[in-house]
Amino acid sequence: GYREETHALRKRKTKTGDRIYRTIKRQGHGAYLLKHRNGVSEIGALQRPLSDQTITRFKQDLKQPGIDAKQSFLTRWNPKYRRIEMIVGRFPRYFP
Repeated sequence: GYREETHALRKRKTKTGDRIYRTIKRQGHGAYLLKHRNGVSEIGALQRPLSDQTITRFKQDLKQPGIDAKQSFLTRWNPKYRRIEMIVGRFPRYFP
């Protein structure tokens, strides 16, 4: 869920003519993968800390026909231990 974006500032250059860039870092909260049986997947990053309501909604989504629950997962970032925690599902074998 961690995101970092860098972009050039318009109309801003150094005295030597080089472009000036701004980097925006956003704290990670977690990520999800909702795998459909037809091969399509929905993957995304959480914009805010994980709530009980979000976990419940994700579990309900896994029960929908056409969803491959064994390949889907929901994670969150643990800042204390600086690692990913699996909330629903399990890490895929191909996960880096």
